Amino acid sequence: GYKLLLKMGWKEGQGIGKAGNEGALAPLSTTIAMNDSQLGLGKASQYNTMLEETATETAEKRRRLEEGDASVALLRASAEAKREEIAIAKSAELASFRCDWCAKQYANVTEWEGHLQSYGHVHTRNMKELRLAEAQRRNASSGLTRGEKRDKEARRAERELNRRMKAAGALPAHKATAP
Repeated sequence: GYKLLLKMGWKEGQGIGKAGNEGALAPLSTTIAMNDSQLGLGKASQYNTMLEETATETAEKRRRLEEGDASVALLRASAEAKREEIAIAKSAELASFRCDWCAKQYANVTEWEGHLQSYGHVHTRNMKELRLAEAQRRNASSGLTRGEKRDKEARRAERELNRRMKAAGALPAHKATAP
């Protein structure tokens, strides 16, 4: 809440309110309003110590926030770099437990080996291998490149045009210009 207030333009010592900043100047009290006899031996002093430590930590955080302490930004940057480093190491370690046929990632060797022996994996692998072999067979049987296929189609279209022209009684264009 403190950061949000600072972002909205509030300054310490001002009141919080709609008109004229007439709200409360001090934050809510953090003391425990309980009868010590209800808490048990030493529990009240333990609570007060915890509250004092929390108040000290909060005041330190506020001080750093107000000062714009570069060390906080540096700590955050180093923590983020450490998280990225761990993520990269984890993905490199888990890469060995990835099934490329099924596009699935496994956390450990037991899960991975179980998957490799499953019906789903074997079926997926066999179907993909079958499709790949069929595609290779189709490509190998035609033996023509795209350019060769285009030329072959152009020759077929020219033969068809010549056949139609001959049937209509007109000479094909290449024979009409011949001497």
